[in-house]
Amino acid sequence: MPSTGIKKLDEVLMDGIPDGSSVLVMGTPSSGMELFAKQFASGDKNGNVVYFTTSETESEVKSMLKSYKWREDINVISISTQYYEKILAKELEASKLKKEGLSVSDIAKLGTFEGREDINFLETLTYEISKLKKNYRVVVDSLDFFLERYPPEDVLSAVRTIEAHVHYTKGLALFTMIKDIYDKRIENSIAAVADCVIELEVVKIGTGFENRLVVQKVKNMPQKIITLIYSITDKGITPETISRIG
Repeated sequence: MPSTGIKKLDEVLMDGIPDGSSVLVMGTPSSGMELFAKQFASGDKNGNVVYFTTSETESEVKSMLKSYKWREDINVISISTQYYEKILAKELEASKLKKEGLSVSDIAKLGTFEGREDINFLETLTYEISKLKKNYRVVVDSLDFFLERYPPEDVLSAVRTIEAHVHYTKGLALFTMIKDIYDKRIENSIAAVADCVIELEVVKIGTGFENRLVVQKVKNMPQKIITLIYSITDKGITPETISRIG
């Protein structure tokens, strides 16, 4: 079965994740979700990998992959770069022109906002993934970008569409999302769509901290609910012990 990119996690699941599965990784910003996403992307040694990042440039992602000696020949699509070039850069330019004394009508004549209303990054994400057909894995890091900019129901619908496509084409998908900041109904609904839900958490223990990887859900396999204690090493996220088996 396809690897998660983390050997011990593969072992405690089902020797990997079945083709056609969607994985949701939730956690705090300091828990290493972005690293998990890159490690997961590199778990496929030969297939087509598409990595959507909403907070990094393509070069930043590739640089991180290289530093860990992970697979670099993946297709990185930086939504954050597209958002800056197509939206933020125009808004900044308009703000600058307004500061310099141009009226709103003058700015409009310069075409500063041309095409802005037609850009829907959520639809673009769904469309790009729908073009993938076989032997692929896709990473969306993260859903937070979309939940902050589009109606939550639209994001949930997109996740369902992507999950269905991945299931029927036997691909593999991973989504990341910050936990406990959105409406619980939406968070639970997104988790319900996923075949596997993993939570990364940092827990204060005495004067120190403990990193925990909690497998909260594996579809049709409740016996796989576990907690792993992990550290971050030069190999990435590295589980050390199993602290609980449900």
